[in-house]
Amino acid sequence: MSKTRRWVIILLSLLALILIGLNLANTDDTAQPEVNPNDPTYKSEHTDTVVYSPEGALSYRLIAEHVEYFSDQEVSWFT
Repeated sequence: MSKTRRWVIILLSLLALILIGLNLANTDDTAQPEVNPNDPTYKSEHTDTVVYSPEGALSYRLIAEHVEYFSDQEVSWFT
């Protein structure tokens, strides 16, 4: 390997490390969006939930057209 090629590889590697470091150190102070506690954390449509007992038998099956989960109250609404 020639000296020129070796120096080009070293410089490109150093440049890549510098760019990776800048990317990781980039800390934008963006404001967090305001969260309304009355809005659900997630929603789901046409949900089919199956729960089994520790023995492996089917305990119950819950079918819902609409599910909402509220993380503040730790409550799920199945409708």
